[in-house]
Amino acid sequence: MAGRGQFVRPAFWNVGAGPEKLYSIAHAEEVVAEWLEQTPDQPAYAEERQRILALRQILRNSGPDPSEADLQSAKLGIKGFVRFALLREGRRHAARSSQRATLRP
Repeated sequence: MAGRGQFVRPAFWNVGAGPEKLYSIAHAEEVVAEWLEQTPDQPAYAEERQRILALRQILRNSGPDPSEADLQSAKLGIKGFVRFALLREGRRHAARSSQRATLRP
């Protein structure tokens, strides 16, 4: 998948229903926009939304012809968000499992 700001190596994503990997800054911008459309603007998701909005800003700041520093910044932003999102999802899953276990007779 070619696009503005092609990564030498794809960035791991695999968040929610999104793709497994991101191939460029342009691809990352598309995926971030989709994530924002699909994720409710509710208090439970406030921190995730705040972090992905920060990632979107990093991606936008890279400009039409991203430098190597812009590419690195984008990949670090993606990596940080992915770590946060996976940790958050793991906590939600653990809470649901715990809740189900306490509801069983």
